[in-house]
Amino acid sequence: MQGFPQDAADRAERVGWLGDPIPEDYILNYDTALFWCKWLEDLKDSQKPDGDLPVISPLHWRRTFEPYHMSPCWKSTYPIVAWDIYQHYADKRVLERHYQGIAKLVAFLGSQATDHIISKGLGDHMEPQQDGTSSSGPQHTPVSLTSTAYYYRDVWILAQAAQILGKTADAEKYARLAGEIKLAQVARRPMRLRSTSDWFPRNMPKLSWKIS
Repeated sequence: MQGFPQDAADRAERVGWLGDPIPEDYILNYDTALFWCKWLEDLKDSQKPDGDLPVISPLHWRRTFEPYHMSPCWKSTYPIVAWDIYQHYADKRVLERHYQGIAKLVAFLGSQATDHIISKGLGDHMEPQQDGTSSSGPQHTPVSLTSTAYYYRDVWILAQAAQILGKTADAEKYARLAGEIKLAQVARRPMRLRSTSDWFPRNMPKLSWKIS
């Protein structure tokens, strides 16, 4: 944690991956509001005009890797961090500051969806396997499940932020959109709980974010 959360300090991957940090883990133990607010500014600065976000921020990479590839779960860190800060510090200024940026991200993700389903993405990165190992790419969890789940979560957060900020029309619009995404996801892949492999990880987003 040197101005932004870094991954893998022992190798060249030492960058600010959006998909790695869980702010709540730190917030519950340390007063880190300013740290996360600063990183949100990095994310805001890294956002393209069309709303797209990179998978790392600040943008240290220039030629080694394309940082703007389609990974909805990573991009969703922007609204999730803003929402976590608001939840724990009850300061709506963070929502005011980043409302438009989150709305732009939601619009971008919507442009990548077909009938509210996003089928692109990295999927369940490091998916646990039954033999105790993990897989860099998902072997059992459909990419569309995780990508669409995060899209739903982003829209849900935006609807909540709009309500808090007194943007009634926006709150209704995004709440309606969240409901449509939820219905599309459930219709495409109803939740099944037959075994441990069905329980984790493929159904976890649906359970924790009430998409089932």
